[in-house]
Amino acid sequence: MAQAAALLSRLLFTGSRRPDPAFWTGFAWAALLFVATRAAVLGLYSLRHFDVLQSDPGNYIAIADYLTQHGHLPSGPEIAWRQFPGLALLMALVNPLVGNMERTGYLVSWACSLGSVLLFHRLFRDFRLTLLYVVFVPSWVACSTLIMSEGLTFLLLLTAVWALCRESRLGPRLLLLAVAGFALVARNTALFFLLSLVLAWWWSAERDRPRRLILYLLALGALPGLYLAWNLAAVGTPFPQKAGQETYFAFTASEGYPTSMLAAPGRSLLHGLGLASVPLAKKLSVVASLLLAGWVVVRFLILKPRAGTPDEGQVLRHAFGWATLAHTLFHLCLGGSFGFSSLDRYISHAQPALALGLAPDPESGRRIRLVWIALLALVGILFAGLTGHAPVTLFHFLKPEPPL
Repeated sequence: MAQAAALLSRLLFTGSRRPDPAFWTGFAWAALLFVATRAAVLGLYSLRHFDVLQSDPGNYIAIADYLTQHGHLPSGPEIAWRQFPGLALLMALVNPLVGNMERTGYLVSWACSLGSVLLFHRLFRDFRLTLLYVVFVPSWVACSTLIMSEGLTFLLLLTAVWALCRESRLGPRLLLLAVAGFALVARNTALFFLLSLVLAWWWSAERDRPRRLILYLLALGALPGLYLAWNLAAVGTPFPQKAGQETYFAFTASEGYPTSMLAAPGRSLLHGLGLASVPLAKKLSVVASLLLAGWVVVRFLILKPRAGTPDEGQVLRHAFGWATLAHTLFHLCLGGSFGFSSLDRYISHAQPALALGLAPDPESGRRIRLVWIALLALVGILFAGLTGHAPVTLFHFLKPEPPL
């Protein structure tokens, strides 16, 4: 067993201690990789006549346009109103400088995604790990190509990591955590990752200071609280997207999936895996995502770290383990088709932890081989560019998506 593990380690990682490029040079290469891979996906979309504004991207544009025209969020049962509006709010603020909401959407989405790459690179100072973050997992490549909220969400999650691990002064830490709390307006289910991350980090690093935890939680809730109060005053309900989400859920809860928003853990997953109509590639994508999340939990929570007082990196990896566990367990409890058809995408929202989970231990001196990063980039491009509903289907065994 030890020999097999050593062989696998040599296959995946290099022992080369060649220094990384300078910080900004490394980020420039990572940004170039981001732009090149996303441009390749857009090229495949064009080849397949894929509508880049179908579903979520078009919804964000519609919500941002509504905000611009009315000064508040839309409410009602229309599927187009179902998204949490963090990204649309930023688009509405930036659009006066651009003048076209679609271009604004791409500008904000790509800028946030690149911002998350920059912050990840700054936090971990590992050039190859940053390259891995850019192209892995495939669902991240797909979502960050379009006008989607993943880039903004990851930027805010990493802002929380920076606040806890890089900012020792209480005032700036609370300010950064307040900014990070906007992730709950961009994607409400980020609550499970973000809250678990802060709780686990506090328990490992500062559990003898309970007052600080209260301050951290108040900071995280500041912007979401203002958002809910604004909705209540402007449209009479704190969750104006609720009716649209229920309409969409009813639309997708077919083929024998659970008809409740929450179900027994894994019920939707097992049902989807048993459907003969689902392509094998989709099933493999879901199972691989679940296994990856499981590996992160096992590696960061179960496998014993080296002896001695835990350092900052160990504390963060421990917190990432708990955050990934809570995040995954919640999404396994989703009913309808969401607990299967979107599970690979939802698990990808733990992206910073998933990428770190594939990195060698820092003390080993090993680094990820570039050939694997190149292979993952190719897989990400093909997964993103060749799936989704479009008039032209190049490979029928890949994941289909019904049009809305």
